[in-house]
Amino acid sequence: MTEKETFDLFVPADNIDGIRPHVLRWSEREPPVKVIEVDDLNRAAADIVVGEGDLIACDAKWLMENPQPGLNVIGALERREPTMVLVGNDKLEYVPKNAIIVTELPLLKRQLLRARSDLVIKTPTEIAKDTGSELPEEYISCLQWLNEQIENGNIDGFITTRSNYSAASIRTRRHTLGMQRGDASRQRFVPPPWQGYTMILARPKFPIQCLLEYLDEGNYRSFQLESVLVAGIPPQHQDFIGVNISQRKVATILKEMLDKSEQQLSHELVDINGDIISGKPRIEVVLELVGVNGSSTVSIERVAPMDEATTVMIRKMLVEWEHLMDVTVTENPDHPRYGPACPPFITLDEEE
Repeated sequence: MTEKETFDLFVPADNIDGIRPHVLRWSEREPPVKVIEVDDLNRAAADIVVGEGDLIACDAKWLMENPQPGLNVIGALERREPTMVLVGNDKLEYVPKNAIIVTELPLLKRQLLRARSDLVIKTPTEIAKDTGSELPEEYISCLQWLNEQIENGNIDGFITTRSNYSAASIRTRRHTLGMQRGDASRQRFVPPPWQGYTMILARPKFPIQCLLEYLDEGNYRSFQLESVLVAGIPPQHQDFIGVNISQRKVATILKEMLDKSEQQLSHELVDINGDIISGKPRIEVVLELVGVNGSSTVSIERVAPMDEATTVMIRKMLVEWEHLMDVTVTENPDHPRYGPACPPFITLDEEE
């Protein structure tokens, strides 16, 4: 490759999911790419397969819903913030009783009701019907329309990603629905799968080494682990799971444990004298499944050294998860020692 040689990198022209601005900021580091905006990523992928182009930047969720067998996933960029935001005048703790919050995501509906059982959760379609309005087809326009519903007093807030909030140029305040690490007094919101990843796909035989220094190895590993984890969850449960896999500093993890007065996992991070065993970052895996109306939650968490955070670890987690599901979703029969029959700990089906 000569110094002047560059590769064509296709990005979506719209602002949905924040891929285009993210890639444009990344391109300021001067990787050997020429950023080209396209209206149809699937068509761009087809062009690359036949030799017309080199690379595609896309959202991980789009990639999982639109597999591209002719292309190779070669890496990820620095991760965008994966947590969702509540757009509204008040934080979730302070919205009025019986406040109307809008989201289409089943997981977020359940997490919101877990935090505030009095909330009324509706979809944009239901709000359009309630107000006699026409729902915009384009997503960013829909967010702007929902913001107008806040201003008109028809709703108290709606849920979206940070990237889409920025793309919609909304002035109403946003409030992070975060992981709330180190603050057990607040409800946490583990994000839905695939949030915040910007993936890079390449044609076959692409010279990957020319881009390695511009890609984020840690985020690519997190994406790979998340892929294995989500694939191991039954499809009928995937709408109700929250997943977050991220690199964490040991000192930060220990501080959060101290803040919450927890000693859980600390023996894996410090020796008997209280000294940190290794200062190298750890991989943290959080998986939760939220029941109907947020009434119950099942979760599993792991913190592991980078070199132990492999697909083998994830598969072991999935075995534990399967056993956990067997116990929590099964109805308990009448037992002479353990008492009368009782319903399962967690109910997943809305119709039950």
